[in-house]
This record gives sequence, structure tokens and C-alpha cells, in this order.
Amino acid sequence: GSNTAWTLSAAATMSIGALGTFTGGSGTCTVTGTTTLNGTLTCNTSTCSFGSGYTAAYSVEVNGTFNGGTGTHTIGSIAFNNAAASMTFSTGTTTINSASSNIAFYIYNAATIITTNSTIVFARAGTQIFGRTSGAITTFNNLTINNASCLFTPYSGQGFNLTITKFTITAGTLNTTNGASTINLTVSGLTNVAGTLTCNASTCSFGSGVTSDYALSVSGTFAGGSGAHTMGSWACSAGSTTFTSGTTTIDSCYIGPGSIAMYYYGGTVSHGNGTIVFSRAGLQTYGTAGSLWSFYNLVINNASCLFRPFAPTGFNLTVADTYTITTGTHNTMDTSNNSRNIAVTGVSSITGTLTTNASTFTPSGAVTINS
Repeated sequence: GSNTAWTLSAAATMSIGALGTFTGGSGTCTVTGTTTLNGTLTCNTSTCSFGSGYTAAYSVEVNGTFNGGTGTHTIGSIAFNNAAASMTFSTGTTTINSASSNIAFYIYNAATIITTNSTIVFARAGTQIFGRTSGAITTFNNLTINNASCLFTPYSGQGFNLTITKFTITAGTLNTTNGASTINLTVSGLTNVAGTLTCNASTCSFGSGVTSDYALSVSGTFAGGSGAHTMGSWACSAGSTTFTSGTTTIDSCYIGPGSIAMYYYGGTVSHGNGTIVFSRAGLQTYGTAGSLWSFYNLVINNASCLFRPFAPTGFNLTVADTYTITTGTHNTMDTSNNSRNIAVTGVSSITGTLTTNASTFTPSGAVTINS
């Protein structure tokens, strides 16, 4: 059918057959149970609700074509059942607020999933599992977790790596491990963690090369785990950051305020016994508006990298284990002529350039100058 305003508020279920087409206009559509789509559903600007809060089965089962349009959508859970399934999410906001047997998003076959310009919010007060049996994995555009009791986590043994343009945890948790699945996480743009991100052994990338803002902003809990991490830059304003016990490579900076690679505004920070590598081909500054924290292993490794304190709120560096300049330069004076000290508990190895200015360099272990 086709109409300009459509309301199915009393419908427990809606089924569109393989040859059927349903086109919405500017009205509303509310289905309280399962929507089974074998034909085509075109939502246009309609406000749609499909099985909000429904747990007895999947709220939407896509076997045909779902054209989301531009309206605001609420969906309990989604399953993509075959290779013919195609879903283009609304360019508005789609809130997924429930689950069937705790599964909120599942791909059973090589479905086509398009999220261009969309915002998808997982908002159940409880577990929401994502997984797949087979098929290529979509890139989420804006992905948000927003319920303090939400646990967003992969299906054990059938999880898939998350690739996201912009990622926000307003409230709730992403745990990258569930049973036999540990998934990787790649965010090409900005990540804002006001809830909890538990990284486990995942390989994670947060805004590699991003310069428009802090690539990773933490005001909640960031538990780095043990995997290899890459991030454009980092800032903590509240909550806690524990860096991975593996290697964190910071390859860019927030250019606007002064090419800041790391800035501490508040909260607690732990080095996690990991290694932090600064590797931008250009200026990278470090600063604080509060107390100081220590690095465990600190490395500078790009011939064009200039690592120096942020003016005027740079800080004295404390390195609990090793300090290495593989290539590049560490200049301890900021652009306001404030020199910051360096204290190293372990060994220091300098193959690049260390310019100490009026700073005190206090190495407790051996110092090797590789010239």
C-alpha cells in the first residue's frame, strides 16, 4: 500500500510478502510485535516503531528490502536472514532498545547493510549482543551506547569486528570480549567515552590521523586491556583511563589548541605497564590542567616528530621504566620558554635528539647515546 500518513498502532505483527511493497509518507507506524519483511518497506520521513521493548522474538526480520528514509526509528532488535536482505538505515536516529535472547543485532547471511549518515543507538537496560554467521561486516556511521545498564558485547564465537566512523558511549558499556569472541574496534573519527569501554586483548584504533579534535576523549572509564592500540590523540576530563599493557601509538594531535597529543583535565590515569609511542611527522605536545601521572615505557619514533610540552601547561615527565628516542626530537622547553624535567627509573636510549634546555634530566638506569 501507499499513503502519506500511516498508523498501525494496534498491530501486533506486520508481514510484507516477497512481492509486496509498503511505502510510508510523513506519518507514523507502530508495530508492537515482529515485522517480517520479505518484500520492500520504504519509510520516507515517517516516524516508525518496530517492536519497541519486544523480547519474544526479533522485532524486525529482514529478508527483503528496508529503505529507512529520514525519520526517527525505534526498533527492539534486528535479524538479517539471507543474502537478499538489504537494509538502509534512516539518516535520522535509530534506537535499538531491546533484544531477543539478549541478541539485538544479528547477521545470518551476507546481507547488505547501509548506515551512511545514520545514527544508531543501543539503549537497552540489559545485555545487547551483536553477531553474525557469515557475510561482510558493515561500517557503522554514528554508533552510540546510551543506557547506564546496557552491556553491548559480541556473540560468543560469532562476534564481528566493529568499524565505526564516530563512536560515543554516553552511558553503559562496550565489552569487546564475550566468551569465545574478542573483537577488534576501529573508529576512524572521534570516540567519546562517558560510560565504560573495556578493550581486553582487542586491537583498537581511535581516530588515527585525526586533527580536528581529541581522537579519544574520556570522562568515564577506559580499560585498555592488553591489545595494540593506535589513537590520534587522547584527553581525560574525568573518570579513569588505564592504558593497554601492550603498545599505544599516538600518531596525530588536536591541532587547534596547539598540536596536543595528550592532555589531562581531570580524573585518574594509569600507564597499565604499557608502552606509549609518539609517532607523528610533526609537532606533538603534552599538557595538564591538574595532577601528573607517569608513563611506563615512553618512545618517540618518527624522524619528523617534535615532542615538547604544551605552553604554558606542560608537565614534568616521569617514566617508570624505559625512555627511548628511536628517531625524532624531544625538546623539553615549550614555546613560552618553560622547561620541564624528565625522571626515568629504568634505562634510557637516545638515537634521535634530546634537547634538555634548562630542564633536569634524572636517569636512574643506564643511558645509551646512539650517535
